[in-house]
Amino acid sequence: MKLTGKITLLLLAFACNQPTNQQPQTPNNLPVNNQSAAIMQQIKRANQYPDSTLLREAAVEVLDSIGALKEAIAQVDSLIKRDSLRAGYWTKKGELSEKIGDTTGALRCYRFAARIYPSPDLLLRAANLLAEQKNDTALLLLKSIASEWNDATYLSHVAFIRGVYYARKGMAPAAHHSLDECIGINYNYMEAYMEKGFLYWDAGNIGAAKKIFTTVIQLKSTYADGYYWLANCEARLKDTSNAVAHFQQARRLDPAMAIPRYAISGR
Repeated sequence: MKLTGKITLLLLAFACNQPTNQQPQTPNNLPVNNQSAAIMQQIKRANQYPDSTLLREAAVEVLDSIGALKEAIAQVDSLIKRDSLRAGYWTKKGELSEKIGDTTGALRCYRFAARIYPSPDLLLRAANLLAEQKNDTALLLLKSIASEWNDATYLSHVAFIRGVYYARKGMAPAAHHSLDECIGINYNYMEAYMEKGFLYWDAGNIGAAKKIFTTVIQLKSTYADGYYWLANCEARLKDTSNAVAHFQQARRLDPAMAIPRYAISGR
């Protein structure tokens, strides 16, 4: 069986096992009131020139960037209606569906896209979504990806997503093994370190978690999440001065990051 057929069957098998009553979540950061003028301008421009694919594609990106996700999906639907064989349109709709919490819809879109062009990036995205849901299809999909795209970049992603799957299933030893495999392929794979840190944190091994997050900021000194979680570990270990310093560094790197009130004041 060709790869496309195998991938489609895997995604189809998953879709058939999904509950049909899943309701999309409304995104918390949908700034429709604050951005209503920008939203209407983009929709008006796209509708004013309905034959302009470029204008509609641009509208999708702008609407996505300001958080008007439902409006962006409506524009993608218009593009799909005109050209349903464009894998990129189905992929974009899948990404937007993920953002509003419509997991089943996202996977359906990825399945359609994979029928047209089963790119490794698309398949990895679908596998990651399945892994987060603890669905066993993720492992089958990852195995297919690894057999077809046998290079370091994709193998590191495969190992990472496998680690995520095991972590979500509560299988910590298997998760650590896959995450270590990922790091062995790509020593700078920050997300793999973070997942290992979270595993230790959830297990109550704060000292081990601290070591992992320390490694993260040593490898990438601009990684805000690394400082944030290192600070959390230090707070749990009663190392308040370092916790405050690292919370503040996390905030400097990411001003939108919420940190404890005592860390803001420095006391």
